[in-house]
This record gives sequence, structure tokens and C-alpha cells, in this order.
Amino acid sequence: MAEAHAGFERRRLIDLSAHESEGRYLEGTGSLVLDHRYAIAYACRSPRTDERLVMEWGRMLGYEPVIFDARAADGIAPYHTNVMLAIGSEWAMICSDAIVAADRDHVLASLAASGRKIIEISSSAMQRFAANVLEVRTDASNGDVRRVLAMSSSAAQALREEGQGRWQTLRACVDEVVAADVGTIEQAGGGSVRCMLAEIFVA
Repeated sequence: MAEAHAGFERRRLIDLSAHESEGRYLEGTGSLVLDHRYAIAYACRSPRTDERLVMEWGRMLGYEPVIFDARAADGIAPYHTNVMLAIGSEWAMICSDAIVAADRDHVLASLAASGRKIIEISSSAMQRFAANVLEVRTDASNGDVRRVLAMSSSAAQALREEGQGRWQTLRACVDEVVAADVGTIEQAGGGSVRCMLAEIFVA
């Protein structure tokens, strides 16, 4: 039965925490980057993203997993998928150079099949959290809906330095960009704006 809380309904509770005792994790908003339109869950294997849990989560929620390996410039897997991939309503941003060759074409083909504009970023921009962003929606009282892209000022600068073409492509896909200085979080916490936001998706 659904439970109502402050205007929301909790229709289902999924608890995978028992796997922690086995050293298997699927962490919060970072391990999975979701394409809600086509029910696809992208996941980069890492100590914080267990492949078996991704598959289990996908079966429970009805999402098709696209699981891949990637390596940052230091040769280590990105700790979370959302530092190298972001998906918005009309765009997808990815550092495909970080994906291992055996998996790269499959991931890019899946993204391309969604019809979104694919924006490639460099490993350097990924390190500056250019892909750790989130598109949100604002609903005005007059019924207008605006797509707002939340990112850090460091990410915005990194994207501009990638070339005006990439930045302009991204800007054309949203109504507004909000960039905040979260340097302390990025330097001390190891994450950026996307890591600080929990997504509520309304179909």
C-alpha cells in the first residue's frame, strides 16, 4: 500500500543494504546514470558499483543495464558513473575516451539511439567535474516549464575551454544554466553539484 508523506507517495521500498556485509555496493545517485525515457541504467564498474547489484536493481525497477569498464587518467576506474556521464532531456555528455575500447562502441550506440545530442568531453574536463551536472525542471505558475542545468563554476569553465561548439550545443539544449562555486566540496569532498543533488523523477 502507498504511504503519503508531505504530498508524496512512497509506493515501493527497495532495500539492498544487506549486501554491504558482503562488500558489495551500489551507491546512491552516483553509481547509476538513468535514461528515464527509455528505462536504461548506465553503470561503470567500480568498487562502489557492483555489477550484480546493478542487474538486481534493473530487474526490480524495469531498467535495462548498460554496464561498462572505464579508466581515468590515473588508470583507476572513476569512483562513480556520474563523474563521466550525464543525461538530460535532449543531450548526453560523456568522456568516451575513459571507456575501455571493448565497451566504448556499445555505450555510445546506446546513447545515440536515444536521439539525444552527444557532447564529448576530454579526460581533463571530466577531472574538473564537467559531467557531474544535473538537468532539473522548473514549473512556473503560468504553466511554463523551463529546463535548468545545474553545475559547478569549475565545470562550466572546463566546458567553455573544451570549445565554444560544445558549450553552445549544451546551452541550446536547456533554457538556463546555473553554475555555483562549490570549490570546497570539489577539493575536499571529491564530488561536485550532481553528487549533492537527489533526483525526483516524475513521469
